[in-house]
Amino acid sequence: MKVFKLITKYKYQLSIAGLFLLSFLVVYLFIQGLKKDHTLDLVKLEMKLKEDARQEIIKLRQVWEVREKELDTQIYTLHIKDSLIAINNLLIDNRLNNLPKKYNEKAKEINTLDDAGLLDYLNKLEPQPNNDY
Repeated sequence: MKVFKLITKYKYQLSIAGLFLLSFLVVYLFIQGLKKDHTLDLVKLEMKLKEDARQEIIKLRQVWEVREKELDTQIYTLHIKDSLIAINNLLIDNRLNNLPKKYNEKAKEINTLDDAGLLDYLNKLEPQPNNDY
C-alpha cells in the first residue's frame, strides 16, 4: 500500500519523468531510423561480385570446352592415323610373307643389318640395266 501512496503523492513528478523517458525513446528511435542502413548496399555489392565471378567462370569454361573439343578431335585423328598405320603394317607384313623364299631370306639378311652394314650392302649391289623402252 505504501507504493500506491507514493505514486499518488508523486504523480506529477512521475508523469513528467515518464514523458521525458518516452520522448527520449521516440527521439532515439527516430534517429535510428534516419541512419543509413549499409547492409543492403553490402548485399548488393556482394551479389554483384558473385555475378561477375560467375560470368568469368562461364567464360573460362567456354574456353576450356573449346580446347577440350580440339584435343578430342586431335586424339580421334591420331587414333585413325594409328589404325591406318597398323593396317599398312599388316599389309606390308602380309606381302613380305607371300614373297618367295629366296627374297624372304634376303629381306631377313637386310633387316638384320645396321646403318653401316646397310650402306656397305647398297654400295656392293651391281648396277641395274636401264629399263627404259
